[in-house]
Amino acid sequence: MTVIIISFSVFIPLNHFSYAIVSLIYDWGQLSSEQLHKIANYLQAVSLTLPFQGINALLIAVLAARKDTKNPLICSSLLAVAFITIGYGFITEISEIFSLMVVIYATLSFLLLLILTLQHKISLLNQKTFLVELLTVIAVSLLYYLFL
Repeated sequence: MTVIIISFSVFIPLNHFSYAIVSLIYDWGQLSSEQLHKIANYLQAVSLTLPFQGINALLIAVLAARKDTKNPLICSSLLAVAFITIGYGFITEISEIFSLMVVIYATLSFLLLLILTLQHKISLLNQKTFLVELLTVIAVSLLYYLFL
């Protein structure tokens, strides 16, 4: 759960303050305001992968504890091949690559959760404490985002 809390605590400020962060790093008078906004939009798009990366790290750790490292490897490898194939075959804009990254990470989260549920008979969603903690993290993140 700590991994998910950390990923959300990084995601929210990165997403909310993306323009300020980009301005701080790149605004030396070399880039126009339009270019800074474009880079900030890219940062926001990439930051959307952070919660999924945290969830994936948690699910892979649970699977590793169950001595199942093959399934995450297969899922990750197939999704990496899909990312490269779709990226090289169909994508023309960098923003589409970032969107594809989010979809790939979310798909990996879904597949790993499916493996845990169907193959290992572990349902994290039926665990009352897990749901309460996850909802708490989401609620705190939303409050943080809304009031900052």
